Amino acid sequence: MVALANPSNVEAHANLALSLLRSGQVAAAIAEYRQTLTLQPGWAEAKCDLARLLAHPLSGNERNIPEAITLAEEVCQATKYEHPGAVQSLAMVYSEAGRFDEAVKLQQRALELMTGKADDRALAVTKRRIDLYKSHRPFSAVEPMP
Repeated sequence: MVALANPSNVEAHANLALSLLRSGQVAAAIAEYRQTLTLQPGWAEAKCDLARLLAHPLSGNERNIPEAITLAEEVCQATKYEHPGAVQSLAMVYSEAGRFDEAVKLQQRALELMTGKADDRALAVTKRRIDLYKSHRPFSAVEPMP
């Protein structure tokens, strides 16, 4: 594996994390995302990915909602709540924490940011998540592992 051959290759760690996640190795994926962020602490995408993983119930013993909130909030603050993916990540994390009103507002913000820029499918998914959070159901109620 590339990450093992070159332990300082941040992209290799991120790619390995995604591969591990896709193969169902959640704890190992979380460890690789942590290594990615050790090497490049400001990488917004990796922070969002890790936040979504830590918030999801299928993360088992690795689940850590307070840490997930911190990570997702850091990205949103750094991007001034102007990055739709980061805003949606925070909405997902808030929904898992039972903070549904905030999740709705954030998901609506993401929809505003995406309107006129995203395809119809992405907009439809975003709208469905607004409805999901309005019904006080978390992301994990209908979505697989992120």
